[in-house]
Amino acid sequence: MLSDKILEELVRRTPMSEHLVTEAWPDLSTESRLQIIQEIVDANLGFLPTWLAVLAMNDRAPIVRYWAARSTYFKEPESEGSTNATQALFGFLNASTAEEKRLYATAKADSSQLVQAGIDKSYRTLTDSTQLRRLTVLRSQSMPHLAEFFGWLDAAIDAGVSDRELSECAQEFLALPKVNEELRRDPTDFEDGLNAYSAGKVFETAWRVAKKAGASLQRWLASNIPTRMGLWKLDVDELAQMPDEVLAELPWRKDNSEEVAAVLALMRDNPGRFPDKAIEALNRAGNSQIWSAEQLVHAKARQAVDRSPAIIETLINLDGKLTALNEQLHVVLTQSSRKRGFFR
Repeated sequence: MLSDKILEELVRRTPMSEHLVTEAWPDLSTESRLQIIQEIVDANLGFLPTWLAVLAMNDRAPIVRYWAARSTYFKEPESEGSTNATQALFGFLNASTAEEKRLYATAKADSSQLVQAGIDKSYRTLTDSTQLRRLTVLRSQSMPHLAEFFGWLDAAIDAGVSDRELSECAQEFLALPKVNEELRRDPTDFEDGLNAYSAGKVFETAWRVAKKAGASLQRWLASNIPTRMGLWKLDVDELAQMPDEVLAELPWRKDNSEEVAAVLALMRDNPGRFPDKAIEALNRAGNSQIWSAEQLVHAKARQAVDRSPAIIETLINLDGKLTALNEQLHVVLTQSSRKRGFFR
């Protein structure tokens, strides 16, 4: 394990970094090599420079090769004899260098399935891939694209990929830190209308997928997908008509969604309208705090920077309770006084 000082010296973004890391590499532990790879990846927008990819892809430890492969852009060499007019004019822009060709060949021939699975990181080819490759590609997304992922889920369901496999893919993708940030972001925090509209369309697609998905995938989506984002908001009636598995997951959500709170209120008021499984889940989650839309407004007010309205409301309620207690105490004391007088 490298100290912070040594690590900073080795990975500093200067021309000397390549020379220092290359010189130190043979004597570094596996853990230290992983440290260096990750630090440089984080400093390079999620990608490895070619020199470090070549160094790491020839490492003896499969985990080091995998750690490098997940952040390396592998360019598949162009096929010989497959030129057309466009390639003849612009092919030089995509032509692979000799080093890139060697890097691709090294990864392709690697003994580790994890390394091989990470060569092509495109969503487009996931449907016909092995499950290991799907999970590897999803885990290695340095800049995950939610719209592409939910679009792929939609197509994969139609293509017959199993519910178990798709739920594992959703679990892997939704656990990515950057995806979590998108799921938990303020639904009103957008710089312009176009971004707000685009963000809303992403989650509109996600809920459409939830309607048609298998039971396991439905549970993952129902427990994580926002019910409003940007210019879009899921209609309460539409949410109330979701499949049984989706409805049964709603009582366990912890995000205080107003749309979810409204549906849970409908469940309590009209249990016969909803499937038994959803009502059973609602009853089991009875100890959890379920807020109505009005309660959410009060809760937000209490957490606001300017708390004066909430404080005033609390004091008024407290004053009413104290008045009632004072009246009860007066009655008790009066009755007690009368009893003492009777027995004198």
